[in-house]
This record gives sequence, structure tokens and C-alpha cells, in this order.
Amino acid sequence: MMAAEFFALRRLGWLFELAEVIPVKRGQRDATSLKRALRALDAGRVVGIFPEGRIERSSELLPFAPGAMHIARRARAPVLPVALDGSQRNSSLPGAYLLPRDVWISFGPLIPPTVWDHQADRDARDAIDPLQVVIGDLLKKTIAARRDS
Repeated sequence: MMAAEFFALRRLGWLFELAEVIPVKRGQRDATSLKRALRALDAGRVVGIFPEGRIERSSELLPFAPGAMHIARRARAPVLPVALDGSQRNSSLPGAYLLPRDVWISFGPLIPPTVWDHQADRDARDAIDPLQVVIGDLLKKTIAARRDS
């Protein structure tokens, strides 16, 4: 899933379509992107969601938007926490995408959909907090591993 405005980039929009990226209208409830994500999950596809909701250049995580948790709960889908470092973090945005760089990716333990069962009465904003803690810890470990290498 990616911000819809990136689809307007002439040289990259076709690539996003080819990769079946789901455009998301930021700053509003987007029922179309929600339905597309749920259909993709129902079909057994993987849906990548960046829960910060925008590109962050610092090494700190932004507060997570509740959309990822809302989708996971409705689809009863497992969640694989992932931390990325070296792509856009700690660099200028043009440099992050135009210059070659090493990117570090770490995967946390798969969170099964049964975890969401006991959270049915919790608001998606509250339910996503534990996921932010898991990914935050994973990002710290990823950054430390990169620095130690």
C-alpha cells in the first residue's frame, strides 16, 4: 500500500500498477483501498503496509496509524513485523531513492490472527500500540547490527 499521489509520478506510476500496489488516499478514510487490501488478503496475497503512514527520515518511528491493525483484524490475517534501515532513514529524500545504498531488513516473529481475538473490543488505535513496540525494538536491533558490521 502506498500514498496515491505517488501514482502520478510519470516514470514510476506504471511500475506501481504492475506490482499491484494499492493506492491510499492519505488524511481520510479510504474505503476503496481498504476493500482492495481485504480482497488481496482473502486471495492469499501479501499486503505490505507501512504503518507510520508517511516517509520518515529520522531513525525514530512516527506514531502508527490504525489502518494496518484494522485490516489485519478484519481479514483475520497474520502480521509479520518488519524493520527497514538504510533506505530513507537518516538521508535526504532524493538521495534515498537516487543513490545506491545498503538497506538492512529485519523480520520479527509472525503474529498469528488469534492474537486479535482477545482484542475485538479494543479500538484499532489502542490495539496497534503493541505492534509499534515490537517494530520499534526490531528497528533498534537492526540499527545496532548495521553499526556493528
